[in-house]
Amino acid sequence: MFFDKVCLNDRCDEKNQPCTDCKIIASSCFNNFGRKKSLNTISLEKQTVFFHQNQKILEAETQDLSDKNVLLVGCGSIKRYSVLKSLKCLNFKKFVCLSNEKTWAFTFFDDWIKADSENLENIEQTLKSILEYEKENGFKFDAIFTYDDYSILVSSYLANYFSLPSIPFELAQKIKNKFEFRKLCKKKGITHPKFFFIHSSKMKQYADYISANSYDDFVKSPDQTEIISFPVMVKNSYGSGKDFIYKCNNFKEYLDCIHSSMNYSDNLDLVIEEFYDGHEIDIEILIQDNIIKFMAISDNFPAQEPSFYEKGGVCPSIKLTQDQKIIIQKRLGMWLAKLNFQNACLHFEARCKPELISEEKDHFLMPIEINQRLGGAETWSMIQSSFNVNLIHESAKIALGIQLNEKELLEKSLNPRLTSISHDFHSESKCLIKNISLQLEDIQNDENIVEISLFKCVDDQLYKKDYIGWVTVKCDIDSIDSRLNINLEKTLNFLLFEFDFN
Repeated sequence: MFFDKVCLNDRCDEKNQPCTDCKIIASSCFNNFGRKKSLNTISLEKQTVFFHQNQKILEAETQDLSDKNVLLVGCGSIKRYSVLKSLKCLNFKKFVCLSNEKTWAFTFFDDWIKADSENLENIEQTLKSILEYEKENGFKFDAIFTYDDYSILVSSYLANYFSLPSIPFELAQKIKNKFEFRKLCKKKGITHPKFFFIHSSKMKQYADYISANSYDDFVKSPDQTEIISFPVMVKNSYGSGKDFIYKCNNFKEYLDCIHSSMNYSDNLDLVIEEFYDGHEIDIEILIQDNIIKFMAISDNFPAQEPSFYEKGGVCPSIKLTQDQKIIIQKRLGMWLAKLNFQNACLHFEARCKPELISEEKDHFLMPIEINQRLGGAETWSMIQSSFNVNLIHESAKIALGIQLNEKELLEKSLNPRLTSISHDFHSESKCLIKNISLQLEDIQNDENIVEISLFKCVDDQLYKKDYIGWVTVKCDIDSIDSRLNINLEKTLNFLLFEFDFN
């Protein structure tokens, strides 16, 4: 096991060393926390971000890729610390990051290309920067990929330009746009809810119209051609994560949400969708040469409405039977074949109605969205824990054109070794973090803990829905009913948060 405290001071320029004006260092023992080892409980200092992983559970075979030059487009926020640390273990010959500026992650890379990793309007300059870098350093990149949601389109464009394995760029554009994704589902015969689009330039006009023509039970599209009954989902068409997503149960909530969108941004386009009630699941998918090599289904706990921030989940799903999972996997296989992703690690979000699952029925499964990258938060550690599959390593191999071991991955997908459960920490309202206390010795000695990630700090100002971190624990497959929730509750008791709500 190891514990890491990560320096957030961007003035730290020495690799593997603490900066001189900051207490925060990477550590592998308790003594480096500035507390005596005999003390069980410590309080994290200001600016401290805490990561803990159980190496015994998360261990995985690595492959020698020391002859490969890899460009990672964007590195994401500090939440991706564990993923990037694992990716670094592949020991690439040259590991380079493409980003506008050096961030918390700079010590993981051999070099840095300063260019825009998120915006297509600057793609020509970004491409020029890469070509100049390759020329100056005398090599070409063997892979260009990302795990960062904001960098998907730039990464896809660049990989396609250099003829490297990736998602076709035109498809990536459509999937990233929630409205275009629904249109594509409709065109390809993939299950979809009723939906319509409101352009930002028409938002005020639409708000004025529905204010004067309200309906109790349904809403109408701007052109009056689509009618959707309440409840409805209102989504930012271009958003990432849970950026402006709300469920509206009645007309008042809907009108308030439309007005809020205009205050949120002047150019916020919205997609209005029929709400599909059902059990929410996540499906992690590895696809290579348009062939699915791995698929795993997890349960999500009911999200916090109306904005749907997540609370955690269970991997693999314990809500669905093995037969139901197989039917869902077959249906997803049909859909993905129609979409033609080619080469990707996908995080597929959907809702299902277990009581309706049947090969003969069409509407037991409803896509929510397809994230064209490794799933966020605890996804990586849960899949690693439950299936002994390292998604970021497999993603790198796909990007490098290295054939995945299809037989081995299939065997692992059918025979999970453990069950994992996670709990996500969010702020319920505006507050200040006064203290975070951890019972370190208890954490170290508990073999059921898979991962603890806390990336907010003492004295941080929080607002409603701010993400603080997560914990993941495991139990044996044959003791799910008796141990799973007990193991989680025990771990939660090792952590104490103190907030100031004044």
